[in-house]
Amino acid sequence: MAREARRIPERLSLHKSLPLSDQEIARLAPKAVPWLREAYSSDELLQCLTAALPEQINSAPGLISHRLSHFTPVRLPSAAVPAPRPAAPVLVECNACQRPIRNGTTGDICSDCRAEMTRAAAFHGVELQPSL
Repeated sequence: MAREARRIPERLSLHKSLPLSDQEIARLAPKAVPWLREAYSSDELLQCLTAALPEQINSAPGLISHRLSHFTPVRLPSAAVPAPRPAAPVLVECNACQRPIRNGTTGDICSDCRAEMTRAAAFHGVELQPSL
């Protein structure tokens, strides 16, 4: 975590308005640790530290120190949103035998009853309606 905390002021020092020496980076890095412990990302911290910078900055280390102590980073939307779990199939009763079957089954008849009805229809020489 200390390495990640050090990377934050190092990345800030690349910003033309926020030049930092190695000593200033070392002094500021520990102030980022509490935010990292709170599970804020480096990008969230950098966004907080660089948002709405004043036109004139008298002390880059002072500004960064103040923001690390008094500002709260905004949570950025997660890039990796987990895929929603598929809904469990809703069960209904077979219209013929009342056995539980998945909703949307053709004609709401289970496969066993459909097979039996098909055999019975063939025996009697009748054609089943397609919905069954």
